[in-house]
Amino acid sequence: MAHSLTTDLLEKATATLIKGHAIYCDRLTKNTDEPELELYRDSVVKRFEYTFETAQKLIKKQLSHRQGNQGYKNRKHLYNVAMRLNLIKSDLDWIKFRDLRERLLQDYEFEFADQAIAEVPAFLNALEDTMQRLRRMEQKSL
Repeated sequence: MAHSLTTDLLEKATATLIKGHAIYCDRLTKNTDEPELELYRDSVVKRFEYTFETAQKLIKKQLSHRQGNQGYKNRKHLYNVAMRLNLIKSDLDWIKFRDLRERLLQDYEFEFADQAIAEVPAFLNALEDTMQRLRRMEQKSL
């Protein structure tokens, strides 16, 4: 239960996504025909998926901690409540990232993976904002 409501695990996941994305972008600018480029791309996609799932679990845990174990009609409702409680800045951004995650699970194509990687910087910005909000809440609860 060490990571139940803290951002520690999310920060580690985010660091791996940042590193993987930087390596992929560096390799992409140097040589787009590099055979390993596909592996780097897949790595970034997997790191995005893992980081997103970790963030979503932490948001849900924080909501449960603050409001009790409520059921949410759907992910849109979850993110709307999270935004109203100031856990996230924009429910629309998080819905977009959730849709991206779902599409990666259902229809992984190289062209779509490239589109997903193009969204990583926006995801990282939203994630950093969310982590700051969660850290402030952690501090208040100490």
